[in-house]
Parts: sequence; C-alpha cells; structure tokens
Amino acid sequence: MQVILNRGENFTIPLTVDIYQTIYCNSFFTNQYFVWVCLLLLVNKGNWKRPVIIVLILHWLFRSMGDFITNHRDLLPRKFNQWPYSNEGWTIPFGVAGIFWYLSEIIGDWYPLLRTKAIVSNSKKIVMIYVICIFYNLVKVAQFFNNITFIPFKEVNGEPSDISYFQDFGTHAIRQWGIVILQLIVSFIYDLAVIRTFKTQIFNKIKNDMLKKNTFITNFKFISEYRIKFSMMATIVSFPFIFGFSFLCVSQMINRRKGEIPMESAEIIRQCVLNINYTLMYIDQILLRFFVDRNNRSKYQYINPSPLSAGHYRLKFNPSSNTSSQYETASNATKHHKYFELEKIISNSNSTSYSKSTLFNDSYSNTYSNNYSNSRYSEKTPMTKNNNYYYLNS
Repeated sequence: MQVILNRGENFTIPLTVDIYQTIYCNSFFTNQYFVWVCLLLLVNKGNWKRPVIIVLILHWLFRSMGDFITNHRDLLPRKFNQWPYSNEGWTIPFGVAGIFWYLSEIIGDWYPLLRTKAIVSNSKKIVMIYVICIFYNLVKVAQFFNNITFIPFKEVNGEPSDISYFQDFGTHAIRQWGIVILQLIVSFIYDLAVIRTFKTQIFNKIKNDMLKKNTFITNFKFISEYRIKFSMMATIVSFPFIFGFSFLCVSQMINRRKGEIPMESAEIIRQCVLNINYTLMYIDQILLRFFVDRNNRSKYQYINPSPLSAGHYRLKFNPSSNTSSQYETASNATKHHKYFELEKIISNSNSTSYSKSTLFNDSYSNTYSNNYSNSRYSEKTPMTKNNNYYYLNS
C-alpha cells in the first residue's frame, strides 16, 4: 500500500521496461521476507515439512503474489487526475491483491498459536488463544472487505465521476483506520494471551536449578519472551500515531474540509508494525535451529549408547525415592504415572523421529509442586531436554 501511495504522488509514468522489471523481480526477490525465507530453508535443510516452516513459506509467497498483482498498477489507464486515477486502479491493487496480502497476514497470525500449541499439549489451556486468533483473523477479513467494496469514483449519468471523491474517500478512511485501531488492540491482547500461557504452563515450571542448567531451555525461554514483548512494544508505540490519524480523518469529515487525507504516513507506521511482527517469526525459527544445533554439540548432552528394541526412553524421577534417577522403557511408563517425565532421549540428535509426548503434564505439575522441597537431585548425571521436541514441534 505504501508503494502505491508513493506512486500516487508522482504523476510521471514510468517506462514499460521498468514496470516489468518491478513486476517480475521486485515482487518476489526484493521482498523483505525473501532473504529470511532463504536463510530459514538453509538452516532447516531436509526438514522443510514442519508446520511452522510451511506457514512461514506461505506467508512470504502470498505476500509476494499480492505485490506482483499490485505492481501492474502502472499499466492501467488513467481516467482522473486524483489518485488512484480510475476505479480499476483501486480494485486491482487493493481488491485482487488484497486477497493475497490479507491471506498472508492471516497465515502469519497463526504462527504464535502453532508455537504455543506445540509446547502446551493440553488443548484446554489454549482455548482462549484460539478464540482471540480467530477474532483477529476476522478483523483482517473486515479490513479486506472494506477495501474491496469501496468505489472511489461513483457513476453519474452512467459515467464515473469525481464529484463526491473527497467525501467518499474520507468516509472510507474513517472505517479503514477504525478497523486498524481494533486490529492493534486485538494484536496486543493476542500477544498478551500467548506470553501468559507460556509463563503459566511452561516458564514457571522450569524455575529450578536443575532445569536452568539446560542452555536450550534458557535460550528457548529468552527468545520466546522477548519476541512477544518486542511485538507488544511496537504495537503500543504505534497506537498513538494511528489513533491521532484516525482523529484527523474524523475531524476533516465533520468540518467538511476538502483535501487529500495524508494516508501515507499512517500507512508507513502500520506496515512497520506488521513487518516487525512477521520478521520476528523468521528470526525466532532461525535462532531456535541455531540453539538446537549448539546444544546438541554440548559436552553435557546425554547420549544413550544402547537403545532397546522399544527405542524410546524417558528420564523419570520418583519423588518418594532417594535414588537420583532411573530409566524405563516406554512400555512401563504407564505403570508409574506419578513420576516426573522430562523427556524422550533420542540417541541420534539429527533424527526427526519423535513422539507427541507431553512436555509438562498434569502429573508433573502436581507431583513436582508437592515434593520438590523433599527431593534431591544428583549432580552426577547431566539432565538434558529433548531439544528436538521443542524445535520440531514449534
């Protein structure tokens, strides 16, 4: 949208060669997410079928397809002096292209939910996040319909006219930026719900010295918290500017003043907030991959030298016993449901085979909180998480 507005201020028509170069090159390869996608695929070589990887690829692809359609705007005929110069000049860049733009945003908005769902296995704990995410998507859909149903040049005697151009555009701007304000509020609530779920279901349960020794857990907690907090901070900073611009639109309509509403400045702020949030998704996954590889090379990592036929082991802790730890096969795990389940150890750290075991189940929560003060952990056996579980499921 920002590019369109910049073009609207420039009445010169670019050369056809430049137009096609913009259409076919800039749309996909100079997209701000293209470099991140390439880096993401590089560090996840051979493991591209994970849900979050697919989400990030689709986010870039649909965003680029929207830009591809928008970049055709200079090939459209101009019928009026006011931007967007024709009804087609609005319908194609904001209508057809908007389908892919908002679809890209909706797909990207599901990333925090997928990350939360992968770690918090109890679906009842994240019902509210589902509700907020769906409502957030509906706000984006409303924003799309507001754009696609707007006609800048109404017909008079069967011909498009710019008689009511300023009034109609002002009314549209009020609706549009009112939806943007609602979008920012819901986005903030969404981030708040995600980080609260992380804290109550995960982070608050790993605040003991033994689990803090796992560098991957520490790094996972760090990037998850600060990714969301940085996103919330960007939303808070942008809110006064967006609200002020919306007030300007309303004031101009009430006073019936003619003149172009400066949408460009407010749109830059809106796009900046979105770009920050979506760029952090790619950085989040790249850092997780980096921490997984580094932690797997750590000298403290435990590698099971002789796996049994069952192939799956879990580190268990019995609070009622003085023994530091014991290993049991998965077939016997159901007999000791009160034990502290930490992980399924995979002897090959590069293996992508994993089970959908619960990271912190209810039995852990109850047993750990009641018996931690009476428990003693042995320092002889380093305790490590199955880092592949965190990363492959997130």
